[in-house]
Amino acid sequence: MIRLEENVFLIQASAAESTHDTEANTWAEEPLEYGYYRHNSWHKGKRDKEFGNIEEGDIILLYCTGNVDQYPKQIKYIYKVEEKLEKRGEGNIGTDNQINLSVEKELKRGFDLSLIRKFVDEGKLSERMNKAGTRGFNLTQVEEKDFETILEWDEKQEPPVQGIVDILEENLREYIVKSGIEIVDNKFKDFELYEDDEGNFGELYRVGVGEIDILYHNPEQGKYLVIELKRTEETSDKVVGQISRYMGWVNEEISEDEEVQGLIITQSASQKLKYAIKMINKCSLKEFRLKFDFYDPK
Repeated sequence: MIRLEENVFLIQASAAESTHDTEANTWAEEPLEYGYYRHNSWHKGKRDKEFGNIEEGDIILLYCTGNVDQYPKQIKYIYKVEEKLEKRGEGNIGTDNQINLSVEKELKRGFDLSLIRKFVDEGKLSERMNKAGTRGFNLTQVEEKDFETILEWDEKQEPPVQGIVDILEENLREYIVKSGIEIVDNKFKDFELYEDDEGNFGELYRVGVGEIDILYHNPEQGKYLVIELKRTEETSDKVVGQISRYMGWVNEEISEDEEVQGLIITQSASQKLKYAIKMINKCSLKEFRLKFDFYDPK
């Protein structure tokens, strides 16, 4: 059993829009994609005072709320605090409000909310772990045994079997780029993968407001096509705001008055998304599914 001298903290991150002046679009993207956690106002109230107790070397259990597409309602990553930064703002001189993180452990499977509740009831986790998934919760210090229990549970897990659907999901973007966008909709058959003046192609294209999954251009027709891929089932209508942001950036920064269209491709769309997309001008929606053919070998 691993013993620690460091403290252990449970931090909750959601897909709510980040108001920090950073590249991250949501709170969850900050630790998951950029490796930090920021809490600008912890010192102003009683609820999150424990943020001030975090020090370099401490352990962070990151719980993602149900609206985080990648790891909803689960702990998937455990982090170590590499650095604690002091951000000096007006009225906040000397206040530490950012911790930089490194991945200490990626769990084989997500330690989901139902397991957290079950293990707390059985006494395997401390009562404070029950704060995960509660409204308004940000962070709390938990016990060393919580970290140890999760590691012991993870050691007994087998990695999830990767089925054919998962394989397709991981390679959907590459498949579309290689085959051409006309496989999704023939009306886009004359569109080509965008290439900027610096030789960067429009696959996972980094822009000032995030990362566009695929960006196509048809110079003859004077049109751009922004594609957002969502590989989850019952995709939320929040994707409408995301693709609108990307379309707006393309329109302002590179289109030169050319038309900008959007296309959302998802495994299945929620009814909310289907309603929302009807009201978005120049943006369409496609779903994909697998088809199996069985035959005798020759």
